[in-house]
Amino acid sequence: MLATDLLLLALDDEHGTVLSQAAVGLDYGLAGAVVMELALRGRLRIDNEAVSTIGAATDDALLDDALRVIAATPGKNLSHWVWDLPRDLDRLRQRLLDRLVAQGTLEKRERRVLLLFHQNVYPERDARVEHDIRARVDDALLHGATPDAQTTCLIHLAAACRVTAATMAAITASTIAATSAATIAACSATSVTCR
Repeated sequence: MLATDLLLLALDDEHGTVLSQAAVGLDYGLAGAVVMELALRGRLRIDNEAVSTIGAATDDALLDDALRVIAATPGKNLSHWVWDLPRDLDRLRQRLLDRLVAQGTLEKRERRVLLLFHQNVYPERDARVEHDIRARVDDALLHGATPDAQTTCLIHLAAACRVTAATMAAITASTIAATSAATIAACSATSVTCR
């Protein structure tokens, strides 16, 4: 699922907390990931920027909750859902963390903060899942592999949420390379000399 993949990339593997550079936009990124997941599964339609639901349930409780929320307020645009889903889907981030704990990917621990407060942290328990995610992203960004739709969406979400500086640098480099290649191809096709 896109949202759990994004969350894994946004967590510090050892400390189990959200990376500081991703903290501000992560909840909106997770909401965007839920919307993208629904679109990839063919459960959303966008007409003149208005989002509406189509099709049956997904058999995933979180996605089905999102479908119900979107269906209850038809006609809103994507921006609305990215901003409002974190609030409308009660405890979105926590539900995703709980899912990753149940799958054995993360471990839930409690730590003390300032000897007074307790905070749950989620260090990595099984590194294979995130390793596979990073390998897909690296193949697309650094090795020229053609990403599937899921990986393409994840790359854009990671960049928007500032998950890692390395991801941002790689995206910038691949965008420059793609733009250069497109320019060269366009020049060749029109027999125009480009400088």
